[in-house]
Amino acid sequence: MGLNPEFREEREWDFEKRRLAPEMEKRLRKALESKKGVFADIVLCPNRSCGTPLKVEILEDVVQVSCSACGFTRLIQGTD
Repeated sequence: MGLNPEFREEREWDFEKRRLAPEMEKRLRKALESKKGVFADIVLCPNRSCGTPLKVEILEDVVQVSCSACGFTRLIQGTD
């Protein structure tokens, strides 16, 4: 028995919405600039074969995102 096509499409859309992409990076930069200590949204690893939720650390002047499953890491700096 296969997955319902609508359910599958919804899951794919949800992955695209939550994965680390330019729009999500913009939201992380905004959190950094507003001096938020935490980022409440779930951010998924951009590696499609992984998709694990990333650990988001808002540091003094950068946001560090890292994946415990595949080792992906990125530093996101605020806008100048």
